Amino acid sequence: MQIGVSWGGFESLIYSPGLSIHPEQTTRTEWETRLERTIRISVGLEDIDDLMEDLQRGLDEL
Repeated sequence: MQIGVSWGGFESLIYSPGLSIHPEQTTRTEWETRLERTIRISVGLEDIDDLMEDLQRGLDEL
């Protein structure tokens, strides 16, 4: 085993694991079905007010 350097940034990210499921896939496992409704939020070092404003703006566009 080797220890590697983290190349991760310090910014916040929002990702939906369900986006990686191919849209033409007609059958889904129970796990994949849950992923379609899941988002992952990794909070970085930005100001909390900026983060909340960005998140609210994104939700308002749904």
